[in-house]
Amino acid sequence: MNWLQKFKKIFTDKVEKNEFHSELEQSDWGRNYGWFIELDGKKIGELVNAKYVSQFWVEYKIVAYTGYENILFDHDKWAKCEFKFKNKHYPQYVDPACGPSIEKVNNDYLILMRALYL
Repeated sequence: MNWLQKFKKIFTDKVEKNEFHSELEQSDWGRNYGWFIELDGKKIGELVNAKYVSQFWVEYKIVAYTGYENILFDHDKWAKCEFKFKNKHYPQYVDPACGPSIEKVNNDYLILMRALYL
């Protein structure tokens, strides 16, 4: 590879990285797409409707897939952070600090999450 090809590759890589960074930033680091909730390798629900409640904490609505309601609405599982979280747009997992507990508001279950971003 000559110097011109090396320069083009370096330049192209930087442009692609900046475009990806910009797209990721516009999605609020993946929060706007929501998250799949997994347990033992199975998708059992989703976190949707991200809303900031403070600088570090984001509230999500928990959507349980049919048959997994008892698991997803179990306070102990959230306290122990037994779930894995995968972004719904980017095929990437994150290890967030789980929320202190879930809360039922009307017919919705909500959770505060910290560090759930790409």
